[in-house]
Amino acid sequence: MELKGRHLMVRQTGDDVKELQKELQALGFELPESEVSRSFYGQGTRDAVYQFQKDNDLPASGIVDQETAAKLGEKVSEMSS
Repeated sequence: MELKGRHLMVRQTGDDVKELQKELQALGFELPESEVSRSFYGQGTRDAVYQFQKDNDLPASGIVDQETAAKLGEKVSEMSS
């Protein structure tokens, strides 16, 4: 995924959060419908990001920075090839 000029973290909303959630779901993470329906970065999305970071040897913060975004994009691309 490509960040739109900001790191993604809890309490944010927007199209970039929606894209993040779609990518996490494509990778098999389950997210609360209450967050997905509002494109809201809540605790469930944060927990999925945190686990993704741990699984991929990234600094586990629950915040989507450029490194995490790049790894997400890489993993999603691997799935579709």
